[in-house]
Amino acid sequence: MSTFQFKNKTLNWFILITLLMGVQMVFEVLFISPLKDESAQLQSDLTHLRGISNSSHTQAGSQVARLESFSNTLVRLPTKDDRILKLHQLALEQGVTLSKISYRSENMGGSLQKDELQMEIKGSYPAIRGYIRSLQIEDIALSIDSLEFRQTNSLGKVLTNAKIVLYSSVS
Repeated sequence: MSTFQFKNKTLNWFILITLLMGVQMVFEVLFISPLKDESAQLQSDLTHLRGISNSSHTQAGSQVARLESFSNTLVRLPTKDDRILKLHQLALEQGVTLSKISYRSENMGGSLQKDELQMEIKGSYPAIRGYIRSLQIEDIALSIDSLEFRQTNSLGKVLTNAKIVLYSSVS
């Protein structure tokens, strides 16, 4: 074997090893580095979730306090009948018509009662929005669970199916 062939083979091996090292570097930059970043983010998220889990035991007391505060608020509200009457008065004030009203009461346990009202509200879109806004302002223990708007044949009138829930304290 001549020295030229030996140098040529050595050069070929050197080029092949250099190429393989280059491919390895590209592979690490394109695939391994993003995985390291994602792993660090997952580790950070896990640490955060563990912190939340540990603090949730102390938050249970604050949730009980919030529930007691809400129950105290419910006791100070007008009666259920007065609140339902107010819903109808607000409808008149806002220029909307309530129809097909159904009522359903459910005791939620303890001193909490849930009264569900399903109704159709008919009027102009701005009037219906005003009515919904006034409901939210007037009654702190009222929840609007669903609204479904449909256009009617009447010019500028909208028909809305609404599900409204009143929470109250059982006396």
